[in-house]
Amino acid sequence: SIKEKRQRIFMYLRYTVYILECANGAFFIGVTTNLSRTLYELELTPNKRSFTYRRKAQKLVYQKTFLKFELAHQHESEIRTLSHDEKEQFLGLGLPNVRMTAS
Repeated sequence: SIKEKRQRIFMYLRYTVYILECANGAFFIGVTTNLSRTLYELELTPNKRSFTYRRKAQKLVYQKTFLKFELAHQHESEIRTLSHDEKEQFLGLGLPNVRMTAS
């Protein structure tokens, strides 16, 4: 049946959360089932209105794969809520957050 075929297909899908660093230092965060294809499409089929085209996505700085879309989407959402500095810390690109104490 069609339902069984869909279940078999989804059983083998992997969902990858990825972060691209852009030329201006911004981060693009997304989820895909085929990271190679996504990166290829971003590079070869530029859409002049897209975030990645306007900010010149340059390199992949993070990827993590999940077996369930819900988990990947949750992880992506958690990363999106971070400030730019927190994203740099998450990625190990920035200085650690130092607490200042009053003297």
